[in-house]
Amino acid sequence: MVRDASNYYTKFPKGDHAPGDIWANLTCFGALGTEPVRGVILTPACDLTNRKVESLTYLPVISVGQYFSTTAFLPTVYRRIAGLCSSANISWRAWDGYKYELPIPSELDVFSEKVAAIKDAAKREALLGGIEVFKAICSKDLVGVSRAVMTKFLGAKESTDLLEKIVKNSHSSDLHFLPADGFNAPYSAIPQHSVALFRYPQSVPLVLLDAANETPAASWEAVMRAKMERFPVAAMLSGARPIKLAEMEPRFFADLLTRYISLMIRLGAPSFDKASVERLLLEME
Repeated sequence: MVRDASNYYTKFPKGDHAPGDIWANLTCFGALGTEPVRGVILTPACDLTNRKVESLTYLPVISVGQYFSTTAFLPTVYRRIAGLCSSANISWRAWDGYKYELPIPSELDVFSEKVAAIKDAAKREALLGGIEVFKAICSKDLVGVSRAVMTKFLGAKESTDLLEKIVKNSHSSDLHFLPADGFNAPYSAIPQHSVALFRYPQSVPLVLLDAANETPAASWEAVMRAKMERFPVAAMLSGARPIKLAEMEPRFFADLLTRYISLMIRLGAPSFDKASVERLLLEME
C-alpha cells in the first residue's frame, strides 16, 4: 500500500531520455494557457534507446486546483449550477447535458446580478462560488481554484468526495493523479498534488530536449534562437530552459500508461440522443 510519495519518484534520474521522465518548463502550444507546464514522457523505451524517434511525446501535468480552471471541468460546474438555480427558483441559460461552451462575460454579469438578489444565504454563497469557478475557467491561463472556493461552491462533503475520486482515479477516465513529491523548490517535479491530462498529449522535437540536457541555463535563449529557423516550436521553449527533474517509478508509470492506452484504444460508437432514448423506453413493454 502507498502511504506517501517518497517511493513514487526518483529525483534527478541519470542517463538519457526514458518513459516516465518528468520535465518542467514544457509547452502546451497555448492549449492550456500560455505558461510552461510540467510533463511526463510517454515515448517507449525501445524507441528512445535505439534513437528510432525524432520527437518526444508527453502528457501535461497540472495541479488539481488548476484542473478546476480548465474547460474539462465545465460539465461538473454546469450540473451544479443547474441544480442550485432550480432550488433557488432563478432562471439562467438552458443546459441539456455535457457542454464545454464558456459563458460570455455579459451573460455572467447578468447572472451575477440575479444571484446577488437571492435571499437564501447558503444558496447565494454557493452560486457565488460557482461564478468564481466560471471566471477562473474563462481566464486565458490556468489560474487555479482553491479548495476553499470549491467547498463554497460544492459544499464540504461534495468537494471532499470529488477530491477523493480524483486521488483514486475514479472521477474521470482521462485524468491520472500524481501526488506531490515533497522535494524542495525550485527542483520539485510535482510541487503540488497534480493530474496528468490524457486528452492533451504533446510532442516536441527530440533535438530540443537533447539541447536542454546539454546547454547551460545562461545560454539557453541564444541556443533556441539559433534553432528557430528549422524548428519554430523552439520559440515556445525559449523562456525557461526545460529540465528533467524526476522519473516515475516503473510500477506507478505502468499504471498511468495502462490507463492512458485503455482510454485511447477505444473504438466507441455514437450514443443515442435524448429523444431516441425516450422513444426506445416507450417501446419497451
